[in-house]
Amino acid sequence: MAIRIPWDKYETALLIEAYQKYEAGEMTKKDAISCLSYALRERAVKNGLEIDPIFRNENGIIMQWSIISDLINKNKCRLHGGSKIFKDMVELYQSNKNEFQKILMEAKKMDECDSTIEERYLAWLSTQVSPAQMSELYLTYSEIEAFCLYIKILSKPLFETTNLHRLTKVKQTIDSNRIFRFKHKKQLKKMAAAIKYYYLWVSENQEVYSNEDYVDFKVTSVTPVQEFHQDTVVNDTESSFNNNDEISFVDFRNANSYSFTHIEYLDYFGKHTSLIKNWTQLYLLVLKHLNNDYPEIILSLCGKSIGNRGRVDISNMEGSKAMVSPKEFGNNMYIETNLSVTNIIEKIRLLLDMCKVEYENIVIAYSNKKSQVISSAELNYAVQNSNTLIGTTFYDTKKEKQENDPVINRNYVSEMNRGESFTNTYDNGIRQYDGLFDSRMDEHSNDAVFHTQGYPVDQYLQQRHFRVAANNYGNCAKDKSYITISRNEKIIDLAPYKKLLIEEYQKGFRVQSALEMKRFRNFWKKKYGSELAEDDASIRNAITQLTIQYKDHAYLPEEMLDTRIKDSLLEYISRCFSKGKKAIYYDALYKEFENDFRGQRINNHDMLKTYLAYINEGNYFINRCYLASDQNVEVDPTDEVRDYLISYGAPIPMDALYDVLSHIPMDKINWAVYGSNSDEFIRNQKGEYFHADIIDFTPSELDSFTDLIQQAINEKCFMGGNELVRLIEVKYPSIKERYPFLTPLGMRDAIGYKLREVFSFKGKIISALGQDISMTDVFADFAKSHEHFTLEQLNTLKNELETPIYFSAVYANSLRISRDTFVSKNQANFDINETDEAIDRFCTGDYITISEIRHYGSFPYAGFPWNSYLLEHYVSDFSKKYKLVHSGFNAKSAVGAIVKRTSKIEVFGELITTALADSTINLNKDDALQYLCENGFLARRSYGDIDKILDRASMLRRQRG
Repeated sequence: MAIRIPWDKYETALLIEAYQKYEAGEMTKKDAISCLSYALRERAVKNGLEIDPIFRNENGIIMQWSIISDLINKNKCRLHGGSKIFKDMVELYQSNKNEFQKILMEAKKMDECDSTIEERYLAWLSTQVSPAQMSELYLTYSEIEAFCLYIKILSKPLFETTNLHRLTKVKQTIDSNRIFRFKHKKQLKKMAAAIKYYYLWVSENQEVYSNEDYVDFKVTSVTPVQEFHQDTVVNDTESSFNNNDEISFVDFRNANSYSFTHIEYLDYFGKHTSLIKNWTQLYLLVLKHLNNDYPEIILSLCGKSIGNRGRVDISNMEGSKAMVSPKEFGNNMYIETNLSVTNIIEKIRLLLDMCKVEYENIVIAYSNKKSQVISSAELNYAVQNSNTLIGTTFYDTKKEKQENDPVINRNYVSEMNRGESFTNTYDNGIRQYDGLFDSRMDEHSNDAVFHTQGYPVDQYLQQRHFRVAANNYGNCAKDKSYITISRNEKIIDLAPYKKLLIEEYQKGFRVQSALEMKRFRNFWKKKYGSELAEDDASIRNAITQLTIQYKDHAYLPEEMLDTRIKDSLLEYISRCFSKGKKAIYYDALYKEFENDFRGQRINNHDMLKTYLAYINEGNYFINRCYLASDQNVEVDPTDEVRDYLISYGAPIPMDALYDVLSHIPMDKINWAVYGSNSDEFIRNQKGEYFHADIIDFTPSELDSFTDLIQQAINEKCFMGGNELVRLIEVKYPSIKERYPFLTPLGMRDAIGYKLREVFSFKGKIISALGQDISMTDVFADFAKSHEHFTLEQLNTLKNELETPIYFSAVYANSLRISRDTFVSKNQANFDINETDEAIDRFCTGDYITISEIRHYGSFPYAGFPWNSYLLEHYVSDFSKKYKLVHSGFNAKSAVGAIVKRTSKIEVFGELITTALADSTINLNKDDALQYLCENGFLARRSYGDIDKILDRASMLRRQRG
C-alpha cells in the first residue's frame, strides 16, 4: 500500500492557482480539478514516488479545494481547519503575491524538468481542450502511430517525431489514405484534430528542435477543437469503397456478402501473410494457426461439424474419405473445404468463438474482383480441361429414372459442367453442384450463376440452356431420400438408416465407436436380411446427415424432444424476446424446462444449445453462452440486473429476482449482486437488495452527512455506521418518509455508496478515506487509549457498534486483572521465573486447565490480586515456560489450558482430543461436551468439530491399548 504524503508548498501553490483560474472564469471547477489531479499525479510519478489510485485523485482534491476556498474567503472550514502549509500558503498568496509567484513558477519549472516530448505536449494540450476531449484525442494517437509505422510514413514513434515534413505526411495519410479512412471512419474527425494539435505545438516550439527540417504548414482558420466538435459522422458514400479493387475488411459481427472477392492479406495476432490465392487457402491458413495455438480445442472437433449442424467439418484421414473436398491442415487432421466464401467466414467466426479469440486479433483484408467478361470459347476450354465429374451422378440418376433422351441428358450435363467450371474460376460464393442432392440448388442459386459478372451473357440461348439444365438438376436434387457421399461414390438411400436409428438408437449413436459400428451392422442384417455393403466412413457420413452431433453421440432431432415440448420451448423464447429481453442464457433456459426435459434426450444446457442451433430457422442468434434476439447483441448480466433493480425502484427478495430474471443463471445474478464489484447493490436485510440509484439524497443532506462523519473522525478517528443512522433519523425524519422501506442497514450502506469517494466504509466502521479501520482496530484503539476501563464500557461500545467484543484485540493492548476490570498493559509487574515455578507445582503433566488452579498462595506478588483472569492473561502474553491453548477469550469465564511449551500440543483440537482420550468417560457427544465444560476446557456445551474430535480420541485410545 502506498504511503500517504502530505501536501507541500509547491502542490499547494498549484492548487491555489487552479482555484484562482476558476474564480476568474478561465476554467470550470470540474476542469480545473481534473487538470490539477493529472498534473500532481504525473509530478509524483516523475519524482519516483509510489502512488495508488487515491493519491491526489479528483475526489481528494475536491476536499482540499473546499478547504482552500474556505481559507481564501475566510470562511469557517467545513471539513477541518486545514493544515499549516495550507494556511501559510494562503496567507502568502494574500499578503505577498511576488513571493507566491516565485514558488508557483518554481513548481512549474520542476514539472518541466526532464520531461519527455510527449509529457510536455500533453501538458500543453490540457490547456487547450477539456479533460474529456483530451482523453478522446489521446486515445487516437496510438492508432495513428501504428498505421504510419506500418506503411513506413514514420520511422520512429509519433511523439519522438518533430520533423514537420514528416508530420505533414502523417496528416496527409489521415486525410487521404483509403485503407486508413475505411478502418477508422468513425474516428476520422478526432484523428484529424489530434494530429493538427500536435503539428501546431511542434511548429510553435520549432526552435527547440532546430536540427529538424522546417516545412510550412498552413493552419486553416478552423481550429482543431472547432473541427473536432463538428459532425463526426463520416459520410458513408465518401468513406466506402466504390472501386472494385479497393480493400475492405471482414466483419465477423455483421453478415456480409463476400462473393466475387479476392484475398489481400491475413493478420493473425500481428503475423502478416499475403499472396493468399483464394478463400480456401485462407481457411486452411487460419486452421493451421488455431491448431498451433489451441490444439486441444481443435482436436476436440474431430468427427464433428463446426457449429454442431450438418456434415462433419474436421476429421482424421479415415473420416476424410467421406468429405467432398478434404484438405490437410495438421498431423492427420483434415478440413472440408467444399464451402462458399460466406460459409468459410462463418466457420472461421465459430472457430474463433470456440477458441475464445477476440475478433480484433484476426484481420482479413479483401478486395472486389475487377469486372471481366470471358468468351464462350474461353469457357468451353475451361470445361474441356476441367476435372469435374458432375455428370456421373446427374447423368446416372436421369438414366435410372428413364427421363429424356440420352443425348439431351448429356447436353444437360455439359451445361452444368460449364456452370461449375465458371463458379470454380470466379469463386462467386455458390457451392459446387456435385454433391448437392440436398435440395439446396434452387432457382436463386441458378440466377446467381448467370448474373455473375464475367458470365458469357453475349448469347441469349446459352443462358436459356443453362437455366433448363439447372432446373432439371434441381428437380433431381429435391428427392430428399438421396445424398451424394463423394464424387466417385454411389447415391445412398437414407430411409433405412433413419428407421434403424429410430428403433435401436433412441439414446444416440456413438459416431466414432468401432463397437457401435459393429452393432449397427448386426441390427441392419437382422432387420433387412442382408449385410450392409457400405464402408464405415460412408455409414458415418450417412448417419451424420440425419442427426445432431453432441460430443461423440449423434441423435435424431425428432427423437431428442417431442413436438409439444419443442413448441413450448420455442414459444417461451419468442415470448422472452417480445418482452424486450436481449438474451437468454442456455443454463437458465435449461433450468426453466428441466422438468419437461426428463425422459427426453436433452440432459444438460450444452445439449440444449446444440439442439437449438440445429433447429434454428433464423428466429434467434446462437452465441457461446446465450441466445440473442439480434446478431449485434452484447450481454452483460450485471447490466441487466442493474437495469431491472433501478426500474423496480424498491428492495426485492433474491428469490423474486431469480424468478423475474429467469433467463439469467442464478450464479450470474449472485455474482452481480454479491461479487467483488457489487457495491452499487445494497443489502436492505437478509436476502433483500436494492440498487443505490433509487435512493436520492439532496446535496444539503450529503453535506450534512459529511459534516457528521468528519466531526466524529476528528474526535475519535472513526464513526459507527449505526451511530450515523441514528443521528440522521433524528435530524432528517423526511428521509424515512421518502423511503419507508429503508432499514438501518440499507440506509447505512446506501450512504456508504454515495460517499465512497469521500470516506472509507469498512463493515460498520467509517473512517478517513484510504485509512480503513476494522472492528479489531476500534477495540484495540479503545484499549490503548484507556489507562483503566471496565467490562461494562466494552459492552457499551459493543452495543453502539452492534458487534461482538473483539477480546483478542483488547487483551493484546491491555491487562485484564479481574472479571470486570482492565488496566493499561504497562502496569503489568510479573516476576516471570517465580510465577512459572509456581505453576510448575500444579502442572505435573503436559497441561493443566486454568480452573484447576484455585489457590495462589505460592504465586509472587504481581501488583494485583491473583485470579483466573489475571492467570489467563499472564500465560497468554508473558510466560516463558507455558502457553495458553483455548477456544478464545470471553466475557464471563477464563477457560482453556496452561500447556508446557515443550509439549506437542499446539492447537485446541489437539488439546481436547488428548483430554478425552485420557479420560474414562464414554466417548459420545453429550458426555464429551459435559466433561469438557465441567473441567474448564469449554465455557458452553458446544463445539463445532466435536464429532471429528471424538473419532480421533477413540483412535488414540485404541492405539494406547
